[in-house]
Amino acid sequence: MIVHFCFGMTPDFGGRPFGFSHYLAVRSAWEVLKPDVMVMHYVHEPQGQWWELALPFLHLHQVRPVEGIYGFPASHPAHRADIVRLAALIAMGGVYLDTDVLVVKTFTKLSDPEFAAAWEFTGDGRLVGLSNAVLMAKAGSCFAKLCLEGHDPKKSLWSGFRANGKDHNYVEMSVRYPAMLASLCPTMVQPLPQETFLWADWSGDGLRKLFEQDVEVPEGVLALHLWESHAWEKYLKDLTPESVRSGKTTFATIAHRFLPDVSGRKAPNQSRAPGGLDFQKMDAICKDVDFINRKPSQRGLLARVARKTSSLSSKFKNNLLRIRHKAQADILVNHLPKEPYSVLMILNSDADCEVCETLANQPMAEGVCSLGNLKSARDKNLGITGSSTKFRFIHHDKSDSSIARKIVQTTFEGMPDLVVCREGTQLGLDDMGYQICCSSPDGRWMLFGLKRKATTQRGRLKKIEKCISIYGDEVTKNLT
Repeated sequence: MIVHFCFGMTPDFGGRPFGFSHYLAVRSAWEVLKPDVMVMHYVHEPQGQWWELALPFLHLHQVRPVEGIYGFPASHPAHRADIVRLAALIAMGGVYLDTDVLVVKTFTKLSDPEFAAAWEFTGDGRLVGLSNAVLMAKAGSCFAKLCLEGHDPKKSLWSGFRANGKDHNYVEMSVRYPAMLASLCPTMVQPLPQETFLWADWSGDGLRKLFEQDVEVPEGVLALHLWESHAWEKYLKDLTPESVRSGKTTFATIAHRFLPDVSGRKAPNQSRAPGGLDFQKMDAICKDVDFINRKPSQRGLLARVARKTSSLSSKFKNNLLRIRHKAQADILVNHLPKEPYSVLMILNSDADCEVCETLANQPMAEGVCSLGNLKSARDKNLGITGSSTKFRFIHHDKSDSSIARKIVQTTFEGMPDLVVCREGTQLGLDDMGYQICCSSPDGRWMLFGLKRKATTQRGRLKKIEKCISIYGDEVTKNLT
């Protein structure tokens, strides 16, 4: 396992130099997670007593300064760190931890997710988004790439990165945008309960629960976010080993075992270069993101005409496909049940949306439609979000033999009555208990039903608490 940290994105360290609380964060990760290597990604190297004590546990990687994000200046160190953490996870995978996170328990129960993060809510229960204080990802994670692409106005489903310091867009791309993606791509991410990493929130009551009261930490808590930006002046700036040793608070009780004079796991052998670290790929990702002004293309007139012609030709072909696909979908409709039923649709191309709309508009149907186009999934959800929602539109990265099972496990309680899919994406349905009922005349579309009547309640969309879709400034629940 690789553990990543970020620090020193600006020369002044954001007004919070590397201190005792940061040492405790590093030491707790080393002792509890037992990683193969821990990497500190930095622009400006810290100095001081606690940095020197933390160094034996760390492999250092100096990154190039990220001064702009897809053409927009990034003045705040937190936004620069957002790019560095995503680049590190995409290139190498592993666990990312903020330097104000105290690890309490091992993460092994999270079962090696493709990408994992915890929901974040305010003290009064309002959704903030998907927290980026603790992230887990496999190298090349599709969800991490989508989060990074969200910063690019040309690829984003929103407006791209536009924060100017700590303004109202401060956490738009880092917290709110990933939450929207999680609702569209449930098979790519494992959203965790807030208490997993954010048991105490950043409100006054939450901070007092950490630093003034001695409260028993619930079983499901794996790490404590110390909310340094809110707790620095009052609780963390002047923190010392003596205050932890003599303290009778929730924080002190947990931090005590990570004090410098407490023996623990042996520090790594720094003379041997650790494996699995692809800093070159990570730096290339950061470089691609970091520009202020991109030069316009110097293509000539002929090239522009060719692109325009190609675009018109593509639109014409897509229109023909939509007409043909709608005709095929109308044939499938004749084989649908007359009573209420649940259905899973696995569709790929933009032209498939005609099939999606035809089947989703059937009055007796409810279920999930999984699209291969992220923007289409977002746009479809915008039209159906509300108390009368019968369909949830999600996005899948690729169709393979496991995609149907993965979607069913993620979004349904039980098994859906029907599955509609394209030729070549039906692998694995036999093992799930389905048999083909009919197919379109050209053989491209297939309708599957359960081989035998289920004795349990038919499959329904999961009613996951706090399962949300976020679009712009709107926050709504997906209701079945």
